Amino acid sequence: MLSEATRGRRPRRAAPYTVGIGMSGRKPDPLARGDRVGMPNIEGPARRKPLCYDPKRAKFITFDEILTGEERVIPLSNLEPGDLKKLVIQRQRTGPDYTVQTMSGPPMSRDDVVQAILDDEPLGHMTMEADLSHLRDLLEQIEEALK
Repeated sequence: MLSEATRGRRPRRAAPYTVGIGMSGRKPDPLARGDRVGMPNIEGPARRKPLCYDPKRAKFITFDEILTGEERVIPLSNLEPGDLKKLVIQRQRTGPDYTVQTMSGPPMSRDDVVQAILDDEPLGHMTMEADLSHLRDLLEQIEEALK
């Protein structure tokens, strides 16, 4: 059997794809997934991790609360070292358990990492620095996208 192209006819075109409309026929709410231009795509367990901390209310602030306008971004530069530590520890405790291992050390659970942060151990300092660096970049992206 010959295909349309080999019989000299133009092949049939597929129906155009409609971007942004799901199976239900409704456009998804862009705030539901964070689909604003330039907004980071945070999904799964990472979406439950707090991005900011309000020390006046002792409240951790999540991505969804910022997107919906319930809460505002609180810059990390406004936080005291103890508040930064609380934020990083809460981020470590949120989500699935994990295990990390340094080149020369034994495997460490999430609870071991949190204890290292609390005890001001070298691994705790590295974890704090890495998480705070990641948060600064993430919050900068979010603030830029919300403008």
